[in-house]
Amino acid sequence: MATDPAYMSASVKSYPFSMSDKLALTKEEIIVKDDELTWDERCHNYRVSCYNPKYREVCERDGLSWAKITLYYFLWFMFMAVICASFVGIFMAIIDKRIPPYRGNSSAIALDTSRPNPGLGFRPQISVQKVLIKYRSSHRDTFDYRHGWGEYKEQLDEFLAYYTEADIRYQRAIDCNGISIDKLRPQFYEGKSCRFDINMFRNRQIPCVTQRNFEYNIGRPYVLF
Repeated sequence: MATDPAYMSASVKSYPFSMSDKLALTKEEIIVKDDELTWDERCHNYRVSCYNPKYREVCERDGLSWAKITLYYFLWFMFMAVICASFVGIFMAIIDKRIPPYRGNSSAIALDTSRPNPGLGFRPQISVQKVLIKYRSSHRDTFDYRHGWGEYKEQLDEFLAYYTEADIRYQRAIDCNGISIDKLRPQFYEGKSCRFDINMFRNRQIPCVTQRNFEYNIGRPYVLF
């Protein structure tokens, strides 16, 4: 910023200024002096810093400077957006929309390379974001954000329907009785699984059955792992 000789000669003097010194200071100059600035002088410097009509500066930058910095950041953020979009596009192009790329022995939980380890989950799970089973055993239906036991029973019924003979997915499962693990391993890698006879629970009079509501209605809920 250009300096005014009259302003510089006045600024080095200690306060109070003489009348001639004050007249030498224009309204467009920032006040600089050795002594502490008064409140009015600080407000004056703030106004001049925000907008200086003499040099046509906003926040101590003229129009050309603002144009340069705006163009710089515009190109910078456009460049970053292109890089981000490129990585997302490559990721979406190579990922399988149906099957995760790492599963079975390639998954993070397959610590034992000699045989595939299954993942661990549980049912019922009303929300994937919550692992707490909370309900009122005296209410079957959910009312006013208060979960009843009915929705937990329905989810267990829906999950166990896979293990019924009427389900087409169950019919595609493997009958693993009498077959060694070495012969089953290639089929496990293909995503197949062994059949599980759900009727064994009914035959043994185990209370974990839908006829007894999985005992959610009496406060002794069963959970499937």
